[in-house]
Amino acid sequence: MIQNDAVTSAKVSGLGNYVIEKVDDYSYNTSVSNTAESSYIDIAGGNTVSFTPTSSSDIISLQGYVVGRSAEAAGMGIGIMRGTSSTISSSDTVVSVIGKHQFYPRGSGNSFNTMPISINDTGLTAGTTYFYEIYGLANDASLTVIFQVSIAGGSNGHYLSGTHYKYIG
Repeated sequence: MIQNDAVTSAKVSGLGNYVIEKVDDYSYNTSVSNTAESSYIDIAGGNTVSFTPTSSSDIISLQGYVVGRSAEAAGMGIGIMRGTSSTISSSDTVVSVIGKHQFYPRGSGNSFNTMPISINDTGLTAGTTYFYEIYGLANDASLTVIFQVSIAGGSNGHYLSGTHYKYIG
């Protein structure tokens, strides 16, 4: 459990003291359509958040969501990918995944899904810059799934935020 000692510091029970080193985020709202089964669909449009840990005890806390629409019986999901280059690809490291069978339409016809995801990434190499993005997954080879669907009121259809908690003992 994190207990706030001040706006920029926290004590993690049993783990030590941390300060907020950096906060980074991106939003993206260009629709990406897919009609093939895939375990990696680039839906971030080149956007990433990045952090450089100062010790292997640092914590990178990531939270985000993607709004998607799928046709009847078309499953979809999202994941967070980590790389050491800002150009992330399917060969980089999967940090968290909510699989391609996770979100299906409700009822018949098209259905909108708000797909949330969060993870704490730890045990990273000090001094190495890590880049993160949300990517998409789809389970059907013939039905359409669409990522980054605009929400009424102008909200973004894809958002990722991260906080780097620096270990201070």
